Amino acid sequence: MEQEHLKKVLDAMPKLPGVYRMLDEVGQLLYVGKAKNLKARVSSYFNQRDHSTKTIHLVSKIADIHTTVTASETEALLLEQTLIKKHQPPYNILMRDDKSYPYIYLSQHEYPRLGSVRGRRSYGRSFGPFPSGSAVRFSLGVLQKAFKVRQCQDSYFRHRSRPCLEYQINRCSAPCVGLVSKEDYAQDVEDTVQFLQGKTTQLMDDLTKRMEKASIAMDYEHAAQVRDQIAILRQIQEVQHVDTADGDIDIFAVSQDLDYICVQSLVVRKGQLTGGQSHFQKTQFPLSDGEILESFIAQYYMNDGGGHGFPQSVLLSHPLPDDKTLETLLAEFNSLDAPRVKILKRATGHKLAWLNMAVQNAEQGLNTRKVTHSRREETYGKIRDWLMPDLAKHCVNRFECFDISHTQGEATKASCVVFDHEGPRKDLYRRYNIKTTDTGDDYQAMAEVIERRYSKLDENSDWPWLVIIDGGLGQLGMAARVFKSIVLKQREEGKSGFMPEFCLLGVAKGVTRKAGFEKLYRVTSINRFIDAAEEEERDCIEELIKPDDQSVLRLIHEIRDESHRFAILGHRKAREKARTSSSLESIQGVGPKRRSALLKYFGGLQGVKRASIDDLCRVEGVNRPLAESIYHHLRQAK
Repeated sequence: MEQEHLKKVLDAMPKLPGVYRMLDEVGQLLYVGKAKNLKARVSSYFNQRDHSTKTIHLVSKIADIHTTVTASETEALLLEQTLIKKHQPPYNILMRDDKSYPYIYLSQHEYPRLGSVRGRRSYGRSFGPFPSGSAVRFSLGVLQKAFKVRQCQDSYFRHRSRPCLEYQINRCSAPCVGLVSKEDYAQDVEDTVQFLQGKTTQLMDDLTKRMEKASIAMDYEHAAQVRDQIAILRQIQEVQHVDTADGDIDIFAVSQDLDYICVQSLVVRKGQLTGGQSHFQKTQFPLSDGEILESFIAQYYMNDGGGHGFPQSVLLSHPLPDDKTLETLLAEFNSLDAPRVKILKRATGHKLAWLNMAVQNAEQGLNTRKVTHSRREETYGKIRDWLMPDLAKHCVNRFECFDISHTQGEATKASCVVFDHEGPRKDLYRRYNIKTTDTGDDYQAMAEVIERRYSKLDENSDWPWLVIIDGGLGQLGMAARVFKSIVLKQREEGKSGFMPEFCLLGVAKGVTRKAGFEKLYRVTSINRFIDAAEEEERDCIEELIKPDDQSVLRLIHEIRDESHRFAILGHRKAREKARTSSSLESIQGVGPKRRSALLKYFGGLQGVKRASIDDLCRVEGVNRPLAESIYHHLRQAK
């Protein structure tokens, strides 16, 4: 029936440009593609006999094909990338970064601060990505010396009453206490942005003019400060090769094998190599290097070029199927009134050196990914054979680990981290605000997060093979009883009460609480535990003998530590938010601005509590009735 339907669809397909969408029998989108001639392109999937195994696998799943005719191939390419970004079909190229790269972040504050973040932020301005955390720290150090833009947290900035150590060592201009004017600070921020955008030559020219102007005006102190800034920037210029004739260029190189695709991007701005990143995708079915680059570049610039904006030209390791179509598409993506992005066909001089560097990095990245993946697969196999040898043929596809973090019951957070064959899957990490307890009850908190995580899953859901509980026998038993209650409740409701056979593991800290001295416990069979009577449940849990292979323990520790880190990070943020709100904001008439003014004037909440009514009246914005209200409220709160 499906074959007859597909034949009718192919017969009716137009010989026009457009986009085709391949769906399976349940209507799930499998693949999105574009074509200059829809009928010829889609028919090729069914007419040619020399397809790869993966292409044959795709075709075997196709139950229906939908098409959208477009006015041009450029419009088809734009629609294709929009649909890929929206639906993320499994057989399309969806490149993943090899990790979350570090960026330098500039906040939107009245006095913006600089900092480092992993991944781009949707607010403020992000510059990068940088190749490593050390590269970010080096750049932040240079910027501190040259422009003295603050790097402290906003909460720290708001409550300063005198300059901090950074001002004393000439690394900050102390805007927190008004030692720099708003205009001068804004100029420092503008200079910082120019530096981060790679406009070093223009910045040097501007600084030189300012130095000369200050010298003519006999403002020698300011001239000396600008001179020092120029000296610092010249030192940086000596580290990097500069060839301003090369302008702004993005370089892309691809390397692929039967398992993986790696696309390496390099970013050159004003002749300086300012960034690079490796992007990976599992090979679904064979594509030419040019087709891979075409698809990747369209996705890359739909996202504003990874935060770098649009270059003057693009240099590629392999020719594209159609340069002009992609150039037209890039012109549509680039909303700025800028010259058309040109795709270069040849490279010489420094451009050739950069291209060779990109090719070398793509090949190296592919090899590194294969080695890492192979090592992880081997370790996963050892874990499977150690924990559940009876299910040795099952695929170890996914690990999940849970941890609870709080401070004496305050701001309790639970974390769930996910690992698969690619390592940590940070896009699947989750944090949970614990609602059922505020007394620091780790057992109840663990029960809540397990119930929320798994109660809605069924036999069609993506279940983990291994669930790790960061806790001892008590917490492991609590987690197992939650799984039991989920199944029993489903059975009472007339449902199947499905529970796959996965491994439930508890990692308990030893007496010394040192790494390597943990005790490991396992539920021998989750379904046996579910069917066991209450007095028999303890017999379903056993202490494990640690494996001789240290790679197994290292991976378990890595997953457990990542869960611990993720939980603590969420807890600290929640705790800080709760504590900084303080009891002042519960007073009518005291909002964030007056609260900040009070804390800044008295040096903290304890200083406000000690203040008299007359002292409170000295704070800007606080009249006598409000001062009396604050005074009496804080004393009643004691």
